[in-house]
Amino acid sequence: MQLLVKDFAKELGCSDSIVYRHIRNHREELGDRIIKKAKQTWITEEGQEFIRGLMIQQPIVISEAGFAQSLEQLERENSVLKDKLIAMHETLQAAQLQIEEGRRAQLALEASEDEKKTLTASRDEYKAQAEQTAQEAAQERLRADKAEEEARLLREQLDRPLTLMERLRGRRKE
Repeated sequence: MQLLVKDFAKELGCSDSIVYRHIRNHREELGDRIIKKAKQTWITEEGQEFIRGLMIQQPIVISEAGFAQSLEQLERENSVLKDKLIAMHETLQAAQLQIEEGRRAQLALEASEDEKKTLTASRDEYKAQAEQTAQEAAQERLRADKAEEEARLLREQLDRPLTLMERLRGRRKE
């Protein structure tokens, strides 16, 4: 059964241009197995088998020496990049640990500063209380000194002999 080139290419799973290239390269071998009718190219069953055979015989060759060298070079580069990636990953982990330690230190410092503020406030409060207590103590001391002076004056008055007038009146002079 004859097929159009585009239908045959679709059946093979390739493009029309590949089939046309095989027809052009093997025109002599194909001979009358290719039929051109009204600007369309038809391929007979024998021509189809011949082209199928050509496509199977021509595997893609990749075993070039340059390709092998390129492959080795890419594998070396890949290995180097993997090593760099591992080193960067380790560096990143170390940096993350340092950041975490820094955060902990900062939190500790902030807590320390809060404690310092609290201690400073407590110290200032105690200092103010101590000053107030000292002032109160000084005032009490003044009162005590005053009371002591009054007591001394009263003792002096009691110790002093009564004057004649005081004896007659029956009381001391104030």
